[in-house]
Amino acid sequence: MITHFDRPWSMGTGDLNALRSLVALHPKVRWTHLYNPVAYTQATPLRAEMEKFVLDASRSGHEVGMHVHMYRSLVESAGVTFRMQPSVSCGSDSSGYRVPISSYGRPEIHRVIERGVTILRSRGLPPLKTFCAGFYTTSVALQGVITDLGFTVSAAAYPVAAKFGRNFGGCWPSLSGWDATVTEMTRPYLVSKTSILPAGKPPYLACSRGPLMELVQTCKIDWMVTAAEMKAVFDRHVAVAANGTSTVVCLSFHEESASANFTKFDDVLTHIDAALNGKTSVAYATASQIREAFLPTQFKVARPLTASRCALYPQRLGRVALVDYDLDAGTTHANKAYVLLSSAAGTSPGLRLSNHVLPLNPDPWLTFTLAHPNAFVIGSLGLLDARAGTGQARIALPAALAYSLIGLSLHHAFVVIDPSRPSFDLTSNAVPLVVR
Repeated sequence: MITHFDRPWSMGTGDLNALRSLVALHPKVRWTHLYNPVAYTQATPLRAEMEKFVLDASRSGHEVGMHVHMYRSLVESAGVTFRMQPSVSCGSDSSGYRVPISSYGRPEIHRVIERGVTILRSRGLPPLKTFCAGFYTTSVALQGVITDLGFTVSAAAYPVAAKFGRNFGGCWPSLSGWDATVTEMTRPYLVSKTSILPAGKPPYLACSRGPLMELVQTCKIDWMVTAAEMKAVFDRHVAVAANGTSTVVCLSFHEESASANFTKFDDVLTHIDAALNGKTSVAYATASQIREAFLPTQFKVARPLTASRCALYPQRLGRVALVDYDLDAGTTHANKAYVLLSSAAGTSPGLRLSNHVLPLNPDPWLTFTLAHPNAFVIGSLGLLDARAGTGQARIALPAALAYSLIGLSLHHAFVVIDPSRPSFDLTSNAVPLVVR
């Protein structure tokens, strides 16, 4: 169940109360709220109430992701030149609402989305994993950017060939990026580096947390579909699952229409609730939980090291370029020492350390990071948490220095050391960082 914070300033108290009522009436639903950072770049009357709502949701087992339209205030706050066209309505749009993100260049897209992430994280939201582009308009460049910025789910695939509901008109078909290969029955799929469509082939877009997965908007969105049509789609998916194939149904509505659509979605969720105890296994899940369930086995590997992003665009950043790293060596290695290192020479064959292989090839950069701990990477040398065996590190580079690194492709990995023996006890996976 996905909510799109499309026009945050138009959300009324009745809409917020309707959302709260749906949550209360259907407690088993796992919600994915796609919050919009534009709430902080222009006047939004219920901003404080909405922020509390999504923060409370994130603390209660639900997910908060990000939804972006290229509104003038958000685009210009990112230092990007605003465009009024092309527009999905074919004319120009002085607000930017109908201008596809994909109509901007990749560096501009990166800067706007990065600005959005920075805004929402500064409000106390946890790491954002799910992203949806305004009007579902998407491109390989856009998907590459959200992957670089640490998102693992795109919820933009639109069922053009659905046998129910309404479709977007105007110039949307030529701007969206989607075609008839996306239907109301399309299952989640990994996103190729060369195509956003379901038939895309490897290699797949991936960052430190693994590949990007596309979640199809199987039931379209509020005004485009009736309750009867959503129930029909759900029942078709249940029939598929009954034959042994796991599948997903996605419902969604705009936050500013929650009150107007309350009866419709209460009806549909009641229908789904009734199926939870049926013969076929049915369960609610967030977008990120769906990704974990559908991720192919070969991608379900331990990742002791993850990063907040896999690319830097330093010439478009502010004063400091930031990349956050999370280390998770497990409780077995709690309170042991670690060193996070970097190499510009690739990952194979790596560096053998006793019975382990650190996936970094020796080069001057590795020597520098080893000789200067906590300089290039703050927290690159330290002790893992005494209970959880976790740690954090951060790259914090002045923009001028980061700019001098453009074109460099780095990898980071860490090694755990038991100082009481001493011995090398664990080497992590390698995480890429491209300076574009």
